Amino acid sequence: MELNITTVVLMGLLAWGGWKEWDMHRAHSAPVLPYTDVTGGRHALNHAMKPTVVGFWIAHCGYSRRMMGVLGRVRGRYAGDQVDVVGFELNRMSDADVASSAANEGYDNGATLAAAQQNDDLIRRLAEGFKIRGPGRDIYVIDRKGRYHAVAAVDWQDHPRDPNRVESEVSARLSDAMMTGF
Repeated sequence: MELNITTVVLMGLLAWGGWKEWDMHRAHSAPVLPYTDVTGGRHALNHAMKPTVVGFWIAHCGYSRRMMGVLGRVRGRYAGDQVDVVGFELNRMSDADVASSAANEGYDNGATLAAAQQNDDLIRRLAEGFKIRGPGRDIYVIDRKGRYHAVAAVDWQDHPRDPNRVESEVSARLSDAMMTGF
């Protein structure tokens, strides 16, 4: 069989895409770092007492708005003592403005709002630790052992995925984390 350059490039792209898909679904360790929420509460994602769902957003972003809607519905589905939902606003703004932005994005139903925007080092460490592809592009489910799985809110071509399907995948990951810890 003769391989031409097009075939080799196509095979490489398929292999890379397959690896990215596999990497997206395997468990990773949550970054070891504390953060403060907008009410002054101190937390650490790698030492959660219950499964935690995490999303990163920026104001006025379509991807973020869609993702925040999913996080809001997930938060509404589970009691606060079962699951924690954390939203990190990555714009530079005050805690009051973060809370206002979250309410405008439909994310005001008792979820934790992290004040990550006040600390560039925290944002960098979160981005590296979670391998963030960009605000609103992924939702992360963390188990009690500090391991996380990413659920893609956009596909590999940067097209938004069906929010109901994303919510279903997040819920399935949460169920696994609550029953077995992944």
